[in-house]
Amino acid sequence: EGHGELYLKTDLELKSALFGILPVDIVEEALENTHKIADICSYVPTFQEHYPKFKTENNETAEERLKRLAKEGIAKRYPHSWDEGKQKRLDYELETIIGLGYADYLCIVEDYLSYGRSLIKTEFEEQVGYTIGPGRGSAAGSLVCYLLGITSLDPLKYGLLFERFLNKDRVSMPDVDADFHTQLRAKVIEYLRKKYGEKAICGIITKNRMAGRSAIRN
Repeated sequence: EGHGELYLKTDLELKSALFGILPVDIVEEALENTHKIADICSYVPTFQEHYPKFKTENNETAEERLKRLAKEGIAKRYPHSWDEGKQKRLDYELETIIGLGYADYLCIVEDYLSYGRSLIKTEFEEQVGYTIGPGRGSAAGSLVCYLLGITSLDPLKYGLLFERFLNKDRVSMPDVDADFHTQLRAKVIEYLRKKYGEKAICGIITKNRMAGRSAIRN
């Protein structure tokens, strides 16, 4: 570590390094062979949309479903307090979500959360601890997510900003943080795998490094 050799070297640099430990003819032949291999290799990367599309049982599009579920959620979330200001916020969020192409994504999230909650009532008979979290992170600022039941926190009551979740200047995808009981999580993943295909599922891990003081404390 720190010796400055971790980079792709030129032929001259490789020869200089290898001549000291290998015969000249072997080094020359090896380098010649690498060029032969490179010359017969050809790869042209293809770029395509690889995010899964929401699958419906009827002809309803993801955009239509998103609007319908949001409208249906008004009676549940705001039974006596829906007004013009809230409708304006809803219209703005829907326009942004649909305009940026994330209607499918939110419909899929709502779909697997609903499936997980149905398992709690049926398969696990609402056992203590078999729960799905109320939603975390920037998604809590979305009125659409609240109306769909993706999150359980009223963003208007607490003055949360939708733009932290999604805005037209954001270059990365939005994400919804949802917490599942371990057994629920496994069944929901299997549900997604069967419905949307193997490539729709991936696992991620975050590796952290700690400094001396925090390492000792932990």
